[in-house]
Amino acid sequence: MRANHTQKTILLQTIRIFLVLLVMSALVTATLKYYFVSRHQQFHFTNTFAHQQKQVNNLLQLMQQRLIIAHDVARWKWNKKLPIEDRQREQELIAKVRQQAIVYNIHPDTVTAFFQGQIEAGKQIQKADFQAWQRQGIKFFTNTPDLKKNIRPSLDKLNEEFFPVLAEVIPSLGCSSVRESIQSRAPIVLKGNGIEQNVQRTALAPLLEIKGASCPEASP
Repeated sequence: MRANHTQKTILLQTIRIFLVLLVMSALVTATLKYYFVSRHQQFHFTNTFAHQQKQVNNLLQLMQQRLIIAHDVARWKWNKKLPIEDRQREQELIAKVRQQAIVYNIHPDTVTAFFQGQIEAGKQIQKADFQAWQRQGIKFFTNTPDLKKNIRPSLDKLNEEFFPVLAEVIPSLGCSSVRESIQSRAPIVLKGNGIEQNVQRTALAPLLEIKGASCPEASP
């Protein structure tokens, strides 16, 4: 009887040890799974955030390049004694970018607002140039690029470069990190001759005032 009792005791102890080990194994497995999932999510979020920052920087650089070209446009118009406003050209540009927006799966109204902002910002630079040249008594500029042969083709090429970047930035404009990045990087990247704060605000407004923007890549 005593031998049987001892055997039962050993068996129960063995079962208890087995159950404890089983529970501990499950806990370790769950902990490791949580750790690796968290690490993967963090890695994915870090990569996504870095990519978003890069695209914001690319967008601001393109905007800066476009605004700088406004000085060449102003000089050509000044030489030809033409007005800054060119509604026909603006309408043609807007019609073209709306078509391109469809190709890149961007809402045409969003693209229209963005390019209208860039056009208005460019005109602000041109108006400031005209006022300065009038005060300085400047009559004519030499070696000015031709608007139709040189400047507009450069602008058209630059406009096309916006679309791959806009296609990535616009869907993330609901992310606070992206909007904060635009606001913090703009004074650093979006600068140059004639790009004053009022010009920056006009150019950036369509991005910061976009309605219904979401944040597809929220932090874990």
